[in-house]
Amino acid sequence: SGVPEKIPDHVALSLYRVAQEGMRNIVKHSKAKSATVTLTGDSGYMRLSLEDQGGGFSPDEARGRRTFGLISMSERIRQAGGTFTLDSTAGAGTRIEAYVPLAAAE
Repeated sequence: SGVPEKIPDHVALSLYRVAQEGMRNIVKHSKAKSATVTLTGDSGYMRLSLEDQGGGFSPDEARGRRTFGLISMSERIRQAGGTFTLDSTAGAGTRIEAYVPLAAAE
């Protein structure tokens, strides 16, 4: 909702790739029966959220393994001038949020 008509190409690609990798991880690892993907924004920012009620995991353990998927998602958003957050608890699902201010992207 509220997504501007024109989004800088590199922001759109970064958000698309994060959504793609996030959904791939949900299908491959979470055992969730469903997931929610939300894209919101206005002329100043874009926010992507992916959430599932699957098995969850320990983010600290995943960072310790230096998993390429999580690293690439975080790095893509950082390079677009935004922030990437991951919240997951074993047995309670996972939520990923990517926030990119469009002013920094131009």
